[in-house]
Amino acid sequence: MIAFLTDVKLYKSKLKLLPENVKAVWADYPFQVEVRYLDVGIESKYTWYTDQIIETAEYLARPMAFLLVDELATMVPESVATEERFRQMITTMRPYYDLADYAFSRDTAFQKFDSLQDLKKVRDGDTLVYIGPKSKATAEAVSHMVDVEVLSAKELRKKLEKTTTN
Repeated sequence: MIAFLTDVKLYKSKLKLLPENVKAVWADYPFQVEVRYLDVGIESKYTWYTDQIIETAEYLARPMAFLLVDELATMVPESVATEERFRQMITTMRPYYDLADYAFSRDTAFQKFDSLQDLKKVRDGDTLVYIGPKSKATAEAVSHMVDVEVLSAKELRKKLEKTTTN
């Protein structure tokens, strides 16, 4: 939250992201500001130099909620949508916010599901929310291996509406 507010304050003041500017936009507040700036000059101190993927499954909040989405962008002409634009667009749509609400109500986390990397992250008690027939098939296949809740985005919305009306 502080990073977001700092960005807003810098933007409104038309200042660049520099340590002295960060201190300046927070100068009028009753707390001390210490700025540690990571730039190209110290990249070697924080850059990961391996092709090996970091295993994060054991550190995820549980139960976890995953959003499985058919790549709908492939169904329209390339001039209209690309995979990248679609990935950005999905985070502004109702199912994404519904899943965020659902995860918040369960005091857990959520993420978009990548079948190549995230299959090994799924554990008993997790929830898989799907959008599209391919994603439904993937979620149901996972449910044959692990005890998970499988819901369509529409079913999740109805489930949330039920809990807020009760």
